[in-house]
Amino acid sequence: MASINSITSATGTPFKGTHGMALRLMIPIIIASIVILGSAWYFIPEKVKQLATSQAQVAATKTVSQFKSLRAYYTRNVIKKAVKNGSLKPHYDHSDSPNRIPLPATLIHDLSGILAEQGTAVKLYSPFPFPNRAARKLDDFGQRAWDQLSKDKTAVISEIQEINGRQVLRVAVGDTLVAQGCVNCHNSHPETPKKGWKLGDLRGILEINTDLGDSLAAGTALTYQAMGALSLLFLIGLLFFAR
Repeated sequence: MASINSITSATGTPFKGTHGMALRLMIPIIIASIVILGSAWYFIPEKVKQLATSQAQVAATKTVSQFKSLRAYYTRNVIKKAVKNGSLKPHYDHSDSPNRIPLPATLIHDLSGILAEQGTAVKLYSPFPFPNRAARKLDDFGQRAWDQLSKDKTAVISEIQEINGRQVLRVAVGDTLVAQGCVNCHNSHPETPKKGWKLGDLRGILEINTDLGDSLAAGTALTYQAMGALSLLFLIGLLFFAR
């Protein structure tokens, strides 16, 4: 005798037994689909944010390395020659003086102002600023970065903060004294805020700020697209099994 689930009416319509079987098959599929969709809503945005943050941190670290290389070149090939010649004097207040050139740190400050107009925010700061920057105080992130870098000068400190309504990744690395000429200058300068510096000492912090707004917006759009596709597949599957 044929199973009741395989019996059809004269019109070809399955009996209730077939509908019951289909319903029993659909329930776990529906539950699994809901779990998949819910997991995707949670994991995709978080994964996109992690990826954007990781890429921005790598790029920021490279930018800091490039700034350090530029400053080292400037110190070796400009400052050293200027001091030896005696006709030019390195000074932080150089703009209106034909006989002064920027100090290496001043070069970084000047370049950061130019690059800020192009979307790259670079900061160089220290708990021991020269008098012309004494008003600049370390904020909470800067102080935490200094405390951690004082223990490990090779560390990379990063944190996402909301600044002016935008998600910004702040990456800070240690700025150490790597040339004896820099050590001598910081110890002998008449306006130096501290003496007794040695090679390898942590002198300050180089920080790169990266706006994550565009990356996160793109990630959100990707999430919506992925979820739309998954939802469409879910509906198609639901209609297929409901036939």
